[in-house]
Amino acid sequence: MTNPYDPIEAFAHRLYQRDNPAPTPLRFDRESVLTRLADGVAAAGLQHYPRAHRSAAELLYAFLGQSEWSALALARTLNRADTWVTRNLRGLAARSYAESFRLPTDGRYWHYRLTPAGEDWVQSLVQAPLPEPPAA
Repeated sequence: MTNPYDPIEAFAHRLYQRDNPAPTPLRFDRESVLTRLADGVAAAGLQHYPRAHRSAAELLYAFLGQSEWSALALARTLNRADTWVTRNLRGLAARSYAESFRLPTDGRYWHYRLTPAGEDWVQSLVQAPLPEPPAA
């Protein structure tokens, strides 16, 4: 806008702003990231029930802060049964998003980490915009 006092130019500028709103910046708070991860889990078909999408998103969220987890430590962190954690991590491993291994010093527990493909997938989910709310 070159002349703020020109009413025609001001009107054109106002219409331009109305029709081309500024993009909403990504929010990286815990709830926003969990929402994007849950949407990605649902889209990938990793879980069949909506409540399970959120739980699987919490599991993936744990891998954002730490690259490698034992099934037992992850279960304690998420306050879940270790069988639930193992089942979900095996589902990720079946899609080549995670890999399991045992440490030579502690061969009793399975350890998991995201594969490079899994890290790329989680990164794409974290950096994806949230879906627009339905119009009223």
